[in-house]
Amino acid sequence: RVFVPGHTTNFGLHNEPTARLAAYHAERARGGAGLIITEAIRVHPTSAGRSISLGSFTDASVPAYQRVTDAVHEHGACIQPQIVHAGPDGLGPDMFGVLSLGPSVIASYLTGRPSEEITRDQMETVLDRYRAAVRRACEAGYDGIELHAAHVPAQLVLEGLQRNAFLLQDRLGGLRRILAADLEGRLLLDRLAQL
Repeated sequence: RVFVPGHTTNFGLHNEPTARLAAYHAERARGGAGLIITEAIRVHPTSAGRSISLGSFTDASVPAYQRVTDAVHEHGACIQPQIVHAGPDGLGPDMFGVLSLGPSVIASYLTGRPSEEITRDQMETVLDRYRAAVRRACEAGYDGIELHAAHVPAQLVLEGLQRNAFLLQDRLGGLRRILAADLEGRLLLDRLAQL
């Protein structure tokens, strides 16, 4: 059996999977794939992609995702989604009229538009949306979860931990950089455990 890594299909519509996406993954399962990783599913409108990309913004999306998992399971394969917040590279401003969020005010490599620096409250909201996306994935019948934080340089959960990237406001209002690798690791593990 083979593994199908996550890749973009653009077979969504209004940020939800379509029958075409279900058939696409079912074909790979029928052809012998043992595990299929879907393309990135965005967790929050501030991270939205084009309407043909996928999102998990509300519970109403669960049945559409379940049609995908059912189609894959019918052929004995496993499937898991990538979940993501694209940070400043999200198209939320274009799609939903909301600002992109970043670890600090930085320009998107896609649009050149600067992001809004994420606040603690906004970070908690994004983490709550990750939790909700994980719950929805479980309800839809996915076999696991992949936290997408690889090649796009603006993934919020991890970008905030990259050296020289995340400027945090401390309680006194000053700026400090998180540089220590051991602190980065602890923060990452704490964030992942919350999901």
